[in-house]
Amino acid sequence: MAAALELAARRVSAPLAGVTKTSDDRVRWGRELDVAVVTDKDAGRRRAAAYLAKYSTKSTEETGVLDHRLRAGGPDALDLPAHLRNLVESAWRLGDEDGGRELRLRAWAHTAGYRGHCLTKSRRFSTTFATLRAIRQEWTVAEKRAGARLTNETVSDVDTDGIVSVWTFVGMGYTTAGDAWLAESIAEDERLARRSLYEERQDAQAETDR
Repeated sequence: MAAALELAARRVSAPLAGVTKTSDDRVRWGRELDVAVVTDKDAGRRRAAAYLAKYSTKSTEETGVLDHRLRAGGPDALDLPAHLRNLVESAWRLGDEDGGRELRLRAWAHTAGYRGHCLTKSRRFSTTFATLRAIRQEWTVAEKRAGARLTNETVSDVDTDGIVSVWTFVGMGYTTAGDAWLAESIAEDERLARRSLYEERQDAQAETDR
């Protein structure tokens, strides 16, 4: 398996976006390749699992500001690392080109153009995320119930992490017209502020290009 991965990394390539079909320019893997066989020596499997869990749940930036789609390019008012900002702005810029439109790069610019998951797995070899979520939910409920019995509380009085068995319709929308107007005003102010920052940055870039 390790040899197959190393061989694939050397041979696999993809065509560059925007170049002619006859061009030899292609995207390839770099030299940064580290393939290791995971064994039980020195708790190797446990360390590998912890490493994967850390980076599969780690955000690319600590502020969490890129947790939703962008509407007007890179968020100028946000203090993003230079490398992350470059990736986001490149995805937005390429999303206005033919190849980028097909890939919907602008819709996924907040994730640097990538809309998948960092891991792949086989249903036969492993399991599904839905199954894992169900198991975690069952375990959480069982722990809450066990805690309730120990403290002589009834299960209905215990918070089960937001698990609700019965739903009752209460209402929808804002309770008053004033609340609705206030929410819409705040949203519009935010949209205008983002658009203004974006246009200012575009003007500054145009001046620099001149």
